[in-house]
Amino acid sequence: MGKNVDQEIEELRQKREDLLQKLAKLEEKKGTVRESVYNKVKSDYEEKLREVEEALREKSSYLKEKLDEFMAQLNEVKVEREKVEEEMEEIELRYSVGEFSEDEYNEKIGGLKEKKEGIEEKERTLNEEIEKISSILQEIGEKAEVKEEEAAPELEIPELPEVGEEEIKAEVETPAEEPELPQVPEEEKLAEEIFTGQEETAEDWLADIEKQLDSLEGMSEEAGESGEAAAEGEGIICPKCGYKNKPDAWYCENCGAELIQ
Repeated sequence: MGKNVDQEIEELRQKREDLLQKLAKLEEKKGTVRESVYNKVKSDYEEKLREVEEALREKSSYLKEKLDEFMAQLNEVKVEREKVEEEMEEIELRYSVGEFSEDEYNEKIGGLKEKKEGIEEKERTLNEEIEKISSILQEIGEKAEVKEEEAAPELEIPELPEVGEEEIKAEVETPAEEPELPQVPEEEKLAEEIFTGQEETAEDWLADIEKQLDSLEGMSEEAGESGEAAAEGEGIICPKCGYKNKPDAWYCENCGAELIQ
């Protein structure tokens, strides 16, 4: 950093630290002296602190520029250091496989070590400068004035018309009109009645079917019995002995005479 600016910033920084310490000690003495005396001394220190911080803020642009410059230099130094370390590793490897003699190795590696030490010293100096500037900027920012955010405009809500109590009562007392249901065509009504009637007489219908089945079974049994009786009543009379044979007999079961069909 520039010598004059650097000294000025450092002096302002020390003044600020001194004033902060005095204000902390003053707070411990509160209540031991008159309130008017305490407020007077406190106001004096606070005013001096504001002046110092304002002077430091005026140097903030310069400090930020120097900080960016030192950061760029530090990155370059790191790249240079890594390059030297890579060269040293290569020398170590070549020496380990017998490419260099011990004297050649010491000469090459010695020069790279000195170069690396110089780079590391420069890196430490840059880190110290960066830390110092960052600390100053942080201290300035501790009580930096922050602009209040503009409040968002309030949404305008339109006023609703006032409703009188009488109007509210009228709306409550008046029953809402029920919506008219659509008329159903006569054909649909008839189909619905038929379908509904079938559902209601389903059990009766099944009962009638069962009765009809029972009647048919009874008729079948009677027909079978009458058929058997008719079959039993019919037969072929033997012309010789008069024995009544079965209708399908060819010879008399009694005398063996041939029957006439």
